[in-house]
Amino acid sequence: NAVVMGAPHVLVVPTHSLYGQSTDNALTLFIRSLEEINPYAISKNMRLAIEIVYPQLSDYMNSTQDALNVISALNTKNIGVVIDSGHLNLSGEELENAIKKLGDCLWQVHINDNDGKVQQNAVPGEGKFNFDRFINLLRTYGYDDYLSLELGWNYSFDPVPALQEA
Repeated sequence: NAVVMGAPHVLVVPTHSLYGQSTDNALTLFIRSLEEINPYAISKNMRLAIEIVYPQLSDYMNSTQDALNVISALNTKNIGVVIDSGHLNLSGEELENAIKKLGDCLWQVHINDNDGKVQQNAVPGEGKFNFDRFINLLRTYGYDDYLSLELGWNYSFDPVPALQEA
């Protein structure tokens, strides 16, 4: 479907290990799944983008280094990274180090805010994330693509004011 729609890449969101499953096994299976689908993606000129998430969502993909380790293990230029301002705020990863490390592997940026304690997908500015610094760092390190706004369910019933504010 992504190929038909002309999407530049497909977002790959890691999950948490299952009850009784080791983190190492979950990571191994995640890498194996990317190995299996990547030849098809390459044949269709489609890239795969791993989203770095906060620890409550995944126990093996919580930092820039985690994502870069997977990309290195796969040894392909067809896999990159998606960062999410809300996830960065919850993981505590230092922004400049994260953005600088990713370099050309940074393919998409999700924008949302939170209080630093739980994922809220709030309008930027409603939480504690420093968007001025974030945008400046993205520019400094050469990211010049789109920012994707991700708002939470609580905005669904009257989304226009939140979209305008964001």
